[in-house]
Amino acid sequence: MSKKPVVVIVTSGGSQPIAPNAAGVCKLFPKVLATCVKKAGKHAAAHFIDMHNVLDLFHPDDSPWDELCGLKVCISWVGNVMGTTAGGMIPDMQERIREGQIHFGVICSARGKKPRRQKKGESSGRELKAPETKGRAICVDPYSKAGIVNSILQLIPHCEESHFYDDAADHAESVASLSLPILLIHHITRENTPEKVCDQLKKIAAAEQLAVLKHEEAELAASKSEEAV
Repeated sequence: MSKKPVVVIVTSGGSQPIAPNAAGVCKLFPKVLATCVKKAGKHAAAHFIDMHNVLDLFHPDDSPWDELCGLKVCISWVGNVMGTTAGGMIPDMQERIREGQIHFGVICSARGKKPRRQKKGESSGRELKAPETKGRAICVDPYSKAGIVNSILQLIPHCEESHFYDDAADHAESVASLSLPILLIHHITRENTPEKVCDQLKKIAAAEQLAVLKHEEAELAASKSEEAV
């Protein structure tokens, strides 16, 4: 009996459901990343972006996400990666790939469990198992957002800075629990209006472009130094 897919990889050319496997999140990441990292640039940052209430805050035709010059991956969670919600998300991701907002997309199915509710009539003095977050528990399963972020960053060791954008506290806290020094967490709450998010992205893009320029200048100087020897 075949295993049920737990992840869907979305590219401009199609989508590929992935079942659990011994190689980790999936064997396709290295191939997809090789092409996307080349487009983004060797020294560019990596950006992991949620779809709902984050990437889709802006229309694909006119979005500040375009200004980020690094590797851009949309990672979205759904309960069933083969369901109608995931199916409707695929063409949206593909349009945003064509518009340059993202390089590829990942739809995942693993997420922390919700805390157990106290049943009616249950003694209030009984100790309940406390969740690790105010809502869902922290989850770093290989097929969760945190697991996918970790897998991708391991495949691009030259990456010196990365950003994770999400509106769900448990996803943000799960990724934060990885304690990766190069990873910055941006929890996009309801207080973050599209205008505020736009301003934030412009600042990140400007810093990113400056960092890339410094790397290129350093490489050029090193090259000239070698030629002079």
